Order: sequence, then structure tokens, then C-alpha cells
Amino acid sequence: MKDKALVIVVTYNAMQWIDQCIQSVYSSKHPLDLFIIDNASSDKTVEHIKENYADLKIIQNKKNLGFGAANNIGLQYAIDHNYSYVYLLNQDAWIQPNTVPTLINECERHPEFGILSPMQFQANCAHLDSDFNLIFSRSNHSGEIISVNNVMAAHWLISRKCLLEVGGFSPTFHHYGEDDNYCDRARFKEFKIGIVPSAIAIHDRENRIDPPEKKLYLSFVRTLVFLSDFERSDLFAVYGFACDCVKYLFRERSFSFVKYIKDLLLKYKQIKTNKTISKSRTAFLNN
Repeated sequence: MKDKALVIVVTYNAMQWIDQCIQSVYSSKHPLDLFIIDNASSDKTVEHIKENYADLKIIQNKKNLGFGAANNIGLQYAIDHNYSYVYLLNQDAWIQPNTVPTLINECERHPEFGILSPMQFQANCAHLDSDFNLIFSRSNHSGEIISVNNVMAAHWLISRKCLLEVGGFSPTFHHYGEDDNYCDRARFKEFKIGIVPSAIAIHDRENRIDPPEKKLYLSFVRTLVFLSDFERSDLFAVYGFACDCVKYLFRERSFSFVKYIKDLLLKYKQIKTNKTISKSRTAFLNN
């Protein structure tokens, strides 16, 4: 099949969602293969999958590799087995029967788009995912596909052409930020990123207020994204993080940010190396 598609799901303690996630893939009107990479779950996720979905391909990592590195295992498999499309699906997410065929149809009609996302709704199916809504509400809604700079990877259709040019996720990122970096790199390779309003999918996560420590970590990740970007200067990236650290110190009376500063200093050279590698074809994967 010229439009053969592989769904990749990275799991970590996914029992709450795994059945609905898998069953939604089985219910797709477009035939889909499913590849699960487990990041050393400590619950019964792997056992449950093996007992109830014996036909599925699953890999068990001995440790939690993070979102990007685990997905790279599936992306490499997609390249090696000549898949035309890859669909990244979060463990706490599921698709509708028409989600993937709608996205593939739009990608066939508009091959300049390397990454397409459906509309990502909350589990109540009434409200958009809060992070997705921020992107969607700020976008120009003219045209069948809404062109955006980035969109979260809970639901991504990636064309083979884009995958071969851009490659896999950068090892700079363990958790969070890897999708923003991938979108930056896709645009650098002159691919567009888009949202297809006629495609619907679910991302089952509550709207929650992040604690100060989580907000600080996300600021650190944002700094990694900026340092890895091809257009922003390092000074711009560091200045923003420095401001957030000062705010955190005065608000929380804590020096927790010091560990992130040390991490930046220790990994700065590697971050720049990964940035250089990411310009190459099929970066971080083999082709």
C-alpha cells in the first residue's frame, strides 16, 4: 500500500487509557499497524497488552528513555519497513474512525505539509485541549488546513518524506520540548505544519495548574528549545531563563533553579552538537 501507516504509542504506566487507545486504532477506517514502546512501566501495562493484544508488536525498554528516544525506536522501524506515514499517538489519547484517513487524504493533496494534527479535544469531546486551544485560537483559520508553527505531538501524522528529511527526535530533550524542536527542524527543511479542522481526536488530560517547580522545569525546557533553534540567539534563550530563575527565587525563596543552570552549563556543548546534527538528513536515525 502506498499509504501504509504505522501508529506509534509510547507507554509508561498506561493502564488508565491503554484499552481505549488501542481499540481506537483497531476501529480506524484506514488500516493501521500498531507499534508500542514501553518505557519501563511499573504497573501492569505490558502484561495487560501481551494478554489481551497478543498480535501487537511491543518493545520493553529496561529504563524510561523519555518520549523522544522511545519514539525514535518506532520511527526507525517505520523507515526500515517502508511505511508511507507515521502517526504518533499519546497513551492518554485516542482517535476516531475517520481521523487518520482524513489526515492522510489532506497530506496527499498538500504534500508540502510534513506534519498534520487533528483537532485535539478533551475527553468530554466538548472543549479543546487547553494547550492545543492556545495554538488554534492564535492561528489564521483561512483555508482547509490551518498552518501553524508548532503543535503538540499527542496526535501527529508525519509523512515519510518529512521523516526521511527531518529524522527523529533530538536527544537534547528527555520529556517536553521535543515536539517544539521537531517542528522547528521541519520548518527549517521547508515543511509546513498544519491542523486539519475536519479531523477529530481526543487527548484525555485535565486542565491543571502546574506547581512552581514544574513551571521552572518547563522554563528550562523552553531554554533548550531556544538554544536548539536555528533563528534565535543563545543570548535570547539564556536571558529569558535567567529572568524566570530570578522570579522563582523571590517568589519561592528557593535555589532549585541552580540544578538547571548546572545542567545547561554541563550540556551546552552537546546541545550545540545536536543542533548541528539536526540539520543533516534523517538526523538521529539511520537511513
